[in-house]
Amino acid sequence: MRRPYEGNPRLASPISAPEPPEQAYEKGFPANRSRADALDGRPTEAHAGSVIRALFFDAAGTLIDTAEPVARTYARVLGQHGYTVAPERIAERFPAAFSKAGSPDFDGMPEGDLAERIWWRAIVDSCIGQRVNEEAFDALFNHYAEPKAWRILPDVVETLEHAAFMGLRLAVVSNFDSRLHRVLAGLDLARHFECVVTSAEVGARKPSPEIFRYTMARMDLEADAVRHVGDSPTCDVEGARAAGIQPFLLKPPAIGLRRFLNEVREDLRK
Repeated sequence: MRRPYEGNPRLASPISAPEPPEQAYEKGFPANRSRADALDGRPTEAHAGSVIRALFFDAAGTLIDTAEPVARTYARVLGQHGYTVAPERIAERFPAAFSKAGSPDFDGMPEGDLAERIWWRAIVDSCIGQRVNEEAFDALFNHYAEPKAWRILPDVVETLEHAAFMGLRLAVVSNFDSRLHRVLAGLDLARHFECVVTSAEVGARKPSPEIFRYTMARMDLEADAVRHVGDSPTCDVEGARAAGIQPFLLKPPAIGLRRFLNEVREDLRK
C-alpha cells in the first residue's frame, strides 16, 4: 500500500549562506579538511572498520517544507476558482481529513501517481466541505509540483554536503508521488542523492518496511549499513525499525540534522 507525503503546514525558513569552515566546525560540522583526517585522522570512505554505508532521508518535514501554511495555500488557490473558505476553517479540517483518508487504493489502481491524486482529491474535498471541480483541484495539485511551493529546511544542504564528504551514500525515502522528483531537482537537492524513492513508485508507504527494503535492494545495502532520519515517530521511526534500520527522530529545533550527523560520525569512530 502507498501513501503520499505526510503533509506538514509549518512555514520553513530558507537556509542561511554557507559559513566559514571554522564556524561550521564549531557548530558540529567538520571543517574543510582532507577526507583522510575528517574523523580524527581516520578515512571516512566506507571501509572495513565502519558499519554505516548510507543515510536515508525523509522528504517533507525533514528536507523540505511548504513555503506557506497549507491552509493559506488551499484558500488562496481554490479561491481563484470560486471556492471561498477561510484559511482558519481549512486548518481546522485538515488534520482530521488527512488522518481519516486512509491510504490510496493501489491494489485497485496500480498506477501509483493516479492513486495518489485521487487520494489527495478526497482530502481537499473534505477540507473545503464540498467536491471541488477538476480545474480547481488541478491548480492546487499542480501547485505542489512546483519547486517554488517548497522551501529547504535549515541545515539540509550542509548536512548533505558533509555526509558526502564522509563517504556516505544518500537516498530519499518518502511518502510522496512523482512530483517530488521535480521539486527536489528545482531546489537543487536531487544532485545529492543516489536515488529518490517514493511510495507511489514502490506501492508501499511508510511505516511499511517494504519501501525501505526496496531502497536497500536498489542500492545493494543491508539494514545494518543504513541509518534513516525523519520527523514522524510512526512513519520514520517505526517504519525504519520494521525494516531493521536504526532510525533517528527529528524534533526541531532542539534535535535537528546536525545532531543526526554528529551521531553518525560517532558511530563511524567506533
